[in-house]
Amino acid sequence: EPNSNSAENERLQTLLRMKDEQLNKVKTRQHLSKWLPDVEQEFDKHKWKNMINSSSEYVFATAEV
Repeated sequence: EPNSNSAENERLQTLLRMKDEQLNKVKTRQHLSKWLPDVEQEFDKHKWKNMINSSSEYVFATAEV
């Protein structure tokens, strides 16, 4: 019956879409894992920590005003 067929098609399309999204996530993760070590080499961690701490302090200070 044609109805169940279109439901099956829809289910398959949904599965394919989910697979694509999953693939994109994996690609992004791979891209990030290649990119992060480069960044870590360029900036020493101490600088990063100070930057992050000072920016979060700034955000909290402006939020309190």
